[in-house]
Amino acid sequence: MSLATRCSACGTVFRVVQDQLKVSEGWVRCGRCNEVFNALEGLFDLERDTPPEGTPDPLPVAAPAPAVLSDSATTDDDRPSSTADPIDRVESDVQAVACLFPPTDFLNWGKDDQNVLDMPNMAPFLAAFDFHELSAKTHRFERIEDRAKVKEIEKEISPIDHVTHHSPPTLIVHGDADNLVPIQQSQVFVDRMHAAHATAELSIKKGAGHGWIDAKSDLEHMADWFDKYLAK
Repeated sequence: MSLATRCSACGTVFRVVQDQLKVSEGWVRCGRCNEVFNALEGLFDLERDTPPEGTPDPLPVAAPAPAVLSDSATTDDDRPSSTADPIDRVESDVQAVACLFPPTDFLNWGKDDQNVLDMPNMAPFLAAFDFHELSAKTHRFERIEDRAKVKEIEKEISPIDHVTHHSPPTLIVHGDADNLVPIQQSQVFVDRMHAAHATAELSIKKGAGHGWIDAKSDLEHMADWFDKYLAK
C-alpha cells in the first residue's frame, strides 16, 4: 500500500505515511504551497486506486522529507521568492546532520535480512513499530498485523532507503561495542552515502557501547562539523 493525498489548494499530489496521519489526526501541510488541509478527505492508494481527476501524470511525489508530513522535498523552483517574510525566502532543507548511534535500516539489522523486530533486546521498543492504518470498514486506525505490510513500512521509514546525492553532510558517532544499535547500521549508511556521492563521516568509539560517559570530544567534533557546513 502506498497512500497519497491531494492538496486542496494547489492540487499537488503527495505521498503520506499512515502513522503520521494518525499523530496529526489527518492534518498535513502541503510542501509546495504550505496550505494546511485534511489529507483524509482525498486519501487514495497509488497502487490500487485511480488518482483524482485532473492529477498530472506522473504524480509529483518524492522521498519522505524530514519535519513535514507531505512528501515533497522543497526545491528552488517551488520556494516563494517574493514573500513578505524573509524567513519564508530561506531554504528549509536540512543542511547538516550530526548524530549518535542511529538506526538506519530496520530490515537489515546487524546483518542482511535480519529484521529488527526479530531481535529479543528490542522488545522494550516495540511501541515504535506499532503501526496502524485507516480502516474503510470501521473508520478507525486499526493495528497492522500483516507482517508483509509491516515490512513495507519498516523500509519506508529506514533512512538508508532515502539517501540521495542531495542528502545533507552527515556525521555519525558510534561505539563498536554497541549491543542495542549495531555499528553496522552506521557503517552501511555511510557506505550508501558515499555511493551516492554525498558527504558522510563515521567516527568510531573503540570499546564503547550504546552511550559513554565522556562525550565532550564528540560534542566538539559535532560542533566543528556544523561550523564547517553551516557557518557563512
